[in-house]
Amino acid sequence: DGTGIDQQGVSYVVNPYDELAIEEAIKVKEQHGGQVTALTVGEAKAEEVLRTALAMGADEAVRVTAPVSDPLTTARAIAHAVAEIGADLVIAGKQAADDEEGQVGGLVAALLGWPQVTVVTKLELTAEGGVAEREIEGGMEIVEFSFPAVIHGPGGPQQAAGTHPFPES
Repeated sequence: DGTGIDQQGVSYVVNPYDELAIEEAIKVKEQHGGQVTALTVGEAKAEEVLRTALAMGADEAVRVTAPVSDPLTTARAIAHAVAEIGADLVIAGKQAADDEEGQVGGLVAALLGWPQVTVVTKLELTAEGGVAEREIEGGMEIVEFSFPAVIHGPGGPQQAAGTHPFPES
């Protein structure tokens, strides 16, 4: 109908904020065991992103077929998939690189009824949960949480440029 963007021939890449989340999930797996399942919502073309996640070290990749029309619809699809998978920790990117709304992770946590910690700069896990250091205006805050939980990295400009968002513990 001429009202949208023609995506024919467009290559999909991992959002830099989500790439940081994948890296952190793999680090958690290496330190504590478990499995990393990369998840995306979208059409078949979005599977390119999942192949990248697998190449980075994810164990499984899941594409949820659902319209990507707004943050709540996307969050509902992700929350349903997370419940089906049986995950106990979701490590999400700060926001999508295209719209920069940053709503999906928080909505997923709310829909699942899980605690969330945002703007995490340092993460230490235990068998029951973890301790996260997060940025707040004017300083840092230490937050204890229990599993299941949703964690968001800071993903600021320095992280998007390649600096790891979660320093080594």
